[in-house]
Amino acid sequence: MPRANVSTIAAICSPPGGGARGVIRLSGPRSAALARATCRFEIEDALARRGVFRARFDDGVGTQPALVLWMPGPHSYTREDVVEFHLPGSPPLLAAALRRVLALGAEAARAGEFTRRAFENGRIDLTRAEGVLALVEAATEEERHTIEPVLTPALSADASSVVQCSGARRSSSRKPT
Repeated sequence: MPRANVSTIAAICSPPGGGARGVIRLSGPRSAALARATCRFEIEDALARRGVFRARFDDGVGTQPALVLWMPGPHSYTREDVVEFHLPGSPPLLAAALRRVLALGAEAARAGEFTRRAFENGRIDLTRAEGVLALVEAATEEERHTIEPVLTPALSADASSVVQCSGARRSSSRKPT
């Protein structure tokens, strides 16, 4: 069961620099309210169900076109309510959009905080959380390929069974006193 976070975090989650699209992600109990406060949706019942919705994002200065991904908890990466704003990838526009959601009450996410919440809420185990960190820090394609197996659920299950087996072996090899 997800632990109750009282804060809603936000961060730019796309690579640095310009691009066709940039992503701002929010996670926490106020995600939907912040999406409603910043977006004019094309359909009336946006966010009534999981999905992707077209909108105009208001950054407090102007509006920009947006695709809004709504992933209500516990069916998201963090097992919390998650919103992603897919916006034009201009760094100044993304910075303005992030400032807007922060001004409306979101907190700036620390590095790795989305993955930390996924771990704390039972979405991923420690092996996979460490694998995500290693993947983010991978400097070469070779390092990335080395890390990929760590991110598969099968490895986590194998590691768990090794721990269980080694624990069983230790307890059975003890001599009675």
